[in-house]
Amino acid sequence: MDCLIFIDNELIRTVEFKIIDPSMGAINGNLICSENYNKFQKRIQEQTRTKGSSNSNDFNYRITTKNKIEIIPQGGTAIIDSPDFNELFVECAGIDSSIFEIQN
Repeated sequence: MDCLIFIDNELIRTVEFKIIDPSMGAINGNLICSENYNKFQKRIQEQTRTKGSSNSNDFNYRITTKNKIEIIPQGGTAIIDSPDFNELFVECAGIDSSIFEIQN
């Protein structure tokens, strides 16, 4: 499922989510950068270093499908961006499983 990730109304990333646990409404995927991400990267990396991830308590992460359907993860959104690895990762939990059916 292709999605867009925003902080408030600024697009920071695109991601292709995969369902990892349908019963928990859990999805994850690797992130693809947009230039806006550079504004937030140092803070997200610091939060990853100190807490393991940057999450919904740190930023107002918003996720929409490419069809502009908003996804609201009840368990939150976490972005992992460690400068030690060349991989950006996002995971969400508590998503209504019907969103997966709409997008397929």
